[in-house]
Amino acid sequence: MIYIMPGLLYSGLSFPNFRMDEYAEFFSQLMPISYAGDSLRDVLLLGYAPHLFNDCRSMILFGLISYLITIMIFTAKTLLRKESRSHAV
Repeated sequence: MIYIMPGLLYSGLSFPNFRMDEYAEFFSQLMPISYAGDSLRDVLLLGYAPHLFNDCRSMILFGLISYLITIMIFTAKTLLRKESRSHAV
């Protein structure tokens, strides 16, 4: 709920990004779902999405960054756990 609610509210699906204030628009750019919402709206209204490639690239970049951060966190946790076990013995 911590991610889903702001993600949907600031994604532009229910309220267009161009009508948001500067803070909300900046926050919406941090949410990957806003890129999917823009492309989906364009496809539904226009029949094509002129920024589909850029939106897909942004979503893939967000995914890769999240993946790398996750790998670093779990690697650090594993190393700390092994280190604490070696000191306990």
